[in-house]
Amino acid sequence: VVVPTPAGVERDVLVERLWWLAVVERASGAVLAHRVVLRPEVAAEDVVRLLSAAFTERWQPRPLARGLAYPPGAGLPSGVLPDFEAALPSAVLFDNALAHLARAVHDHLRRRFGFSINYGPIAHFERRATVERLFLAVTTELVQRLPSSTGSSPQKRPPGDPAARALDQRVRTSDLEDLLDLQAARHNATPSAGLAHLSPLRFLGEWLAQRPAFLVRRLPQHLRADAARITEQATAQVRGGPKTGRRPYIQLDGVRYSSPILASAAQLVGQRLSIRIDPEDMRQVQA
Repeated sequence: VVVPTPAGVERDVLVERLWWLAVVERASGAVLAHRVVLRPEVAAEDVVRLLSAAFTERWQPRPLARGLAYPPGAGLPSGVLPDFEAALPSAVLFDNALAHLARAVHDHLRRRFGFSINYGPIAHFERRATVERLFLAVTTELVQRLPSSTGSSPQKRPPGDPAARALDQRVRTSDLEDLLDLQAARHNATPSAGLAHLSPLRFLGEWLAQRPAFLVRRLPQHLRADAARITEQATAQVRGGPKTGRRPYIQLDGVRYSSPILASAAQLVGQRLSIRIDPEDMRQVQA
């Protein structure tokens, strides 16, 4: 994949695995939110950000590349059905992946959004049939059709070198996100025999229309920005000072941070500060 760098140029990165995370509504099978992860393994941070987006953000169509277009009426519930904008579930059903068992998921998400967690039995993926069926469809209908796919198994590996094709085709991360968002939107607008030939979006709309007394639990507008803010805590020692000839600073992940206030506070050299970090935007931190 071609990844943009902070310096404003692009870099080719050969990834061994593409992770796609999705939040799926259990009754209809509708995709509520999704996220692409290009790291070797999914982290708790990815799960937290995905669910925070599902419960706070309103879906909007992406500006797709030429030749791609959303079908009429397609999209994610938060952008198509007004009642589902910032809608909160009563329960979230996880499997037992390590990222799901993290404290950040259990504490931050459960307490902030007020839902219960059901991890399900170990080694029984069939208990999550709705999301597993979706992943199968996305894999066969989209991912395995990409030129750089390695196939569904070693026995069904396409001819040639997938890595060489990946470098030749230069698929951008934005292209992957466009294709997966389009796939999710199409899935939500496709009639299903299991829903009496209604689409997931149509099913949700009809379900609410026939139950006027049912109130969707929603996050108040003034709480959404704070609920979507994800921070991590760290500590850092103040370095520098008169002995080294450097103004005071802290160092995080090999990068130096300072400010006019910190640079003038030589008395803090040697002290440890509590740092709040946004892992997706570390241009600034709060101390």
